[in-house]
Amino acid sequence: MGYSNFENISVILETIDHFIDEILSTYPTDPQKLFLLGFSQGSILSMCYTLSHSSRIAGVMAQSGYIPNGLDLEIHEATVKDKPFILTHGEQDTLIPVDWARASRDQLQKLGVDLDYHEFQMGHSVSMESLAVISTWLKKQLG
Repeated sequence: MGYSNFENISVILETIDHFIDEILSTYPTDPQKLFLLGFSQGSILSMCYTLSHSSRIAGVMAQSGYIPNGLDLEIHEATVKDKPFILTHGEQDTLIPVDWARASRDQLQKLGVDLDYHEFQMGHSVSMESLAVISTWLKKQLG
């Protein structure tokens, strides 16, 4: 599976953590319904943040990303178990190979997350079909 070029993932994740603090203090946001959505690098960061800060996030929508090898992530397995994740990926993605997404799928399954995984006939992109699947998934999560 792929390697990341994030030299110091802990600094990046700390920045996301502070951003979430700002959101929660500025906007009328239910912290129990705070989901992360990302595409490509945003997907990578959303998954990494949630795996290491799982008590702060309700779930993840990850499009065309993967969980990189070689990162110094402290994964909180107890709080990530049953956490809802949806991953979508293009079968013809030439930037992030679908095999990397499949490896991430397998890793998340081993961690016991509530995983919904989809592959689409597309490259490194977002399609109306993938957005529709994510929209349906999110509506289900929000009840």
